[in-house]
Amino acid sequence: MKRGLILPLLLLCLCTTSAQLRLEVPALDMQALPHVRMRVLLLRDGAPYAASARATWRLTQNGRPVDIEVACPDSGWFNAVALVLDNSGSMTGVSLDGLKSAAHTLVDSLRPVDETAIVTFGTGVQVTRDFTAAKDSLHRAIDTLRAGGNTPLYDAIMEALRRISLKQGRKALVVFTDGVDNASSSSFEDIRAAASAAGVRLFTIGFGGGAVSERQLQLLATETGARYFRVFGASQLREVFAAIASDLTFPGCVLTWQAPSCTDSTRFLHLEATAQGQTAMWDSVVQFPFRPDTLTLRVDAPPEVDPGGNVIAYLRLTPRVHTGLLLSFRFLFRYDAALLDIAPLLPVTVGTITQNTRVTLRALRPGTIECSAELIEPAFHTGALLGFRLTGRAADSSRPVILAIDSLEFEAGCASVVHTVPDTIDVCQCLVLAPAEVSVPVFSQGGSELTATVRYPAAFRGRPGVFHLQFRHDAHLRFLRAEGGAGDRLRWQSEGSSVRVSGAGDGSATGDSVLCRLVFAAASLPAGAHAGLLVHDARAYADCCVWNTAEISDSTSIDGYCTPLLGRASSARLGAPYPQPANGMVLLPVHMPSGQAQQIRIVLTAGDGAEVFRLHDGLLQPGTHVLRCDLVALPSGVYHIHLQSETAGETRSFRIVR
Repeated sequence: MKRGLILPLLLLCLCTTSAQLRLEVPALDMQALPHVRMRVLLLRDGAPYAASARATWRLTQNGRPVDIEVACPDSGWFNAVALVLDNSGSMTGVSLDGLKSAAHTLVDSLRPVDETAIVTFGTGVQVTRDFTAAKDSLHRAIDTLRAGGNTPLYDAIMEALRRISLKQGRKALVVFTDGVDNASSSSFEDIRAAASAAGVRLFTIGFGGGAVSERQLQLLATETGARYFRVFGASQLREVFAAIASDLTFPGCVLTWQAPSCTDSTRFLHLEATAQGQTAMWDSVVQFPFRPDTLTLRVDAPPEVDPGGNVIAYLRLTPRVHTGLLLSFRFLFRYDAALLDIAPLLPVTVGTITQNTRVTLRALRPGTIECSAELIEPAFHTGALLGFRLTGRAADSSRPVILAIDSLEFEAGCASVVHTVPDTIDVCQCLVLAPAEVSVPVFSQGGSELTATVRYPAAFRGRPGVFHLQFRHDAHLRFLRAEGGAGDRLRWQSEGSSVRVSGAGDGSATGDSVLCRLVFAAASLPAGAHAGLLVHDARAYADCCVWNTAEISDSTSIDGYCTPLLGRASSARLGAPYPQPANGMVLLPVHMPSGQAQQIRIVLTAGDGAEVFRLHDGLLQPGTHVLRCDLVALPSGVYHIHLQSETAGETRSFRIVR
């Protein structure tokens, strides 16, 4: 529920010119700043003054007159209230039960003289119960609600406005929806004009975690002197409907005005009400939520990201926004999709302004994400708006990636001027795939301890700065450790017959092509014999930003950044196998680079690394080939397809489901 900044006040007048008239201000609502709502009681001898509507009201802020709108009940006032309730197909289960309970609460809270109607929309627009003060009849109508159909929201509001325009008394609509209008002949501008002409307050409620017409609902509420509520849980609905009922049955006046700015935090308010030659006054110093007219939204990213590594780039807002101001924004976040990926497509909100709120990300095209939020209540008084989790992708050369904000719409209370500042992150590694399947010699090391040496391809110039390896070994071997080679900083994980090794060196060239050495304990293995060891996946990266021109010959400069172009031989690549999951057959795209035919070996292995059969072993011409793999004889499980060329290799996985 959006509580906003509503001050529960019982601020008595500091001075009065008459003992008979007195002003009380129970609440001051600044939730929708610059729109401000004040609930005021004009009392005579301690009781609400029946002629409050005929009083003359005057308000000043910091000594300056403010134009106000005043809504007061007359001496015989009663309410005409129309409940406009969404019972479309999405309102099932707990959501519909919570709505019914909340509607019962509102009906019970109204006075015996108040009349209520119930208009529902789902399977068309239905007047479930026309205006009546008979609460038993209203409760029975609420109990009949069933979910189904579309969301003709605007048509339902228009029907309720048409009926309530024929009624006397103080008029209000309570509009509840969990979606966006998708089946109306009336437009938003139609109901906006009709509400203004009818003099009806529209209390609006946007419900649930899905998309709702928040901007439209907010405008309808603020322009008619009512309130908008954003509710995410069904358990909160009773509280919201009770708050609306309290507003409807309030015996005093409601003053609304437009604050001249959002920049003042401390404001001196002076209110006067004059009736029958007597004047009551109320004075108070009020702390308003505030923010400067000019803000800066800055991208703050780490200096670099490794290929396959994850970092978070935050958007930081300065100065910080007040938590009492509802916040709306929409912008485009741009990056180079060839070098970075945002996955999953979810914002990072923990510890940010947008924590526990609904922020929507939508991929418009590669490298362009639309980010939006409507009327959210800031969770923390912090500078971080939200973050994006970025994953570095393999590249043929180092390049700086500009992270930029474009087409920004931003509102926190008053309209804002927001300057945007981009940032740059370096994706400074170059990838060469090592052979995916290679015969690794296992030499006897004086008994039971054996060492396997892993080298990177000759096509890889320079020394790898980062590498990731995955091995599978047979039952003769037990993995002990990884050591030496380019991996000055090694990490490994062994689970069953699978071993993962990651390393990071200093990026220098030493003339040694060793990535690392794997040390195993061998059981019942004769000296000089070989044990089964499969390189399931091997990826080596060069740190292109740590280099010396004397050591790397092929270097250039792109946009003034350190960007050596490390040699990477054009190699065959595997496409994604399809269909996924597979059953009787799987198709495998193989993309061959232009030029001469290459020797290609493509092997299908089971999940334990055991070879099942070879799909291809020989020359493959340039172009795209689709290989057919017959799976009829294979059981369910995960399988791997390994491609090995003269210079590189790659692995793809798929699942067979019977």
